[in-house]
This record gives sequence, C-alpha cells and structure tokens, in this order.
Amino acid sequence: MKFFYWTVADGEHSKMAQTLVDSARKSGVTEDFHIWSDRKIEGAINHECGDFDHAHYMFKIKFLKEEVSKIKGYDYCVFLDADNYFVRNPGSLDKYIANNDIFVQLESELTSELVTRKDWWGLEIKYFDLLFSKFVESRDRYWNCNAGLFMVRMSEIKVISEMIEIVFNYCNKKLKLRDFTDEPPLAIAGHLVSFPERNTLRSTSNLWASDWTGIFANQLPHGEGWKFVDYMTDEKIPVNPAIVHCMRSDHLLIRKFNERKGIK
Repeated sequence: MKFFYWTVADGEHSKMAQTLVDSARKSGVTEDFHIWSDRKIEGAINHECGDFDHAHYMFKIKFLKEEVSKIKGYDYCVFLDADNYFVRNPGSLDKYIANNDIFVQLESELTSELVTRKDWWGLEIKYFDLLFSKFVESRDRYWNCNAGLFMVRMSEIKVISEMIEIVFNYCNKKLKLRDFTDEPPLAIAGHLVSFPERNTLRSTSNLWASDWTGIFANQLPHGEGWKFVDYMTDEKIPVNPAIVHCMRSDHLLIRKFNERKGIK
C-alpha cells in the first residue's frame, strides 16, 4: 500500500517541519511529505495553510477532512506533529494500519488499577469508560493517546474525521469540558479496530514514542533507547522508536533549522 506523511505547520513550527523532513531524508525515508505551511519546506510537497484556528489542536482534523482528503494516489496517510524527528527509516507502515481504517498508538491504559492520575484533559478517569462506551464497542480495557502521530485510510477520512468531531463537540458542548483537545476523541477513534491491544505503545514503540518527560531536551536523539514513563501509571517501559516525538525539544529543532540556513 502507498502512503504519505503530512503535517500542518506555521510560524516557528514551520522551522521544525523542515527539520522533521530533513531527518526523514537523512534516515533514508523516500515516501512523500505533504505539508501545509506558510513557508516552503524543502524535500516536501507544499500547500498553503492560510490562517487557521489553533484552538484545542482540532485543526489537524479539519485539514484531514477538508484538504488531505483531496490528495489522490495513496492508500493511507500518516500525520506527524512538526516536532517529530526520524532516527531510522521505519519502512512500510502497512502492518500498523493493517485491515483497519485508522491507527492511533494507544499509549496508557486508562482502566489499569495502577493509574495514579485523577483526570485526563479535565475529565475524571473513572468516567472515561462511560465516554468510550458511548461511541465505540464496550471493552474491558481502554487507552489514552498522544496525538502526535496517527494514520487514516484515505477512503475513510470523511467517516473518521466526522466521528472525531462528533466526540469533541459532545465533550466540549454537552459535558462542558473546555480544556479538551483532539487527543481524547482521537483515542476513542483509535479503538475502532479489530484488536486495540496490538496498537499499544508496548507493541508499537519500535515505530514511534513520545518524549514527554524531556529525555532529549538538551540533545536530539541519535537512535538510542530510553525508559518511557507511562503517563497514567508511572511504569517505566523500554522504547527505541524510529520516530521520536521530541515534545520538549522545540528549541533544538529550530536550532537545526537555523544551522541549515546558516543563521546564528
């Protein structure tokens, strides 16, 4: 199956997007990048992003539905936040989306007895089973996610994006969860698969993991593994992904861009 990577990045994030693409090409990635930005990104297929609403990060779903869906000639698309960084070529990603319409890495088990946090994005943990079961098949286990990477089958973009919007609007307007972001609705959509447990961090960390604790806050990764701290349970899980979500390394990604341009 043929796929492409994509992102939306304006302002300083466009500089990170250039570093993202550079890291992919340096790692031998040949797949297309489609990037909606206010800057030309070398090594990518460029699209104008225009002005857009950044609130709650739902712009990802808006661009998915209104712009990405128009791209022809691919079987599925892979979203990456601009602050991702390739240390290896992950190759084909077919096995991750498999026969499903979406892949979301299910990061931390919300239903685990080891959960230490009281809420996720303002909703108490004990209510997530009710929220999930309202929109997807009832299960014994549910997971949260980080929205820095997800895959969608091109033919199902409309159905998936509208479902995510419905969940978000329900939480934002009906439940009055004003701090909600794209992550809980995306996590719910990520359970619309045959075997969610196959998409957990523990099963897919060779592809991608988020450095939310700042392991690479002072130096960008070079392919070394680390102990991922589970956001919900504080468990330590060894990971060594091909793509690192460098959430605490924005300044380093921008510095890479400046070095590329010869800016001091």
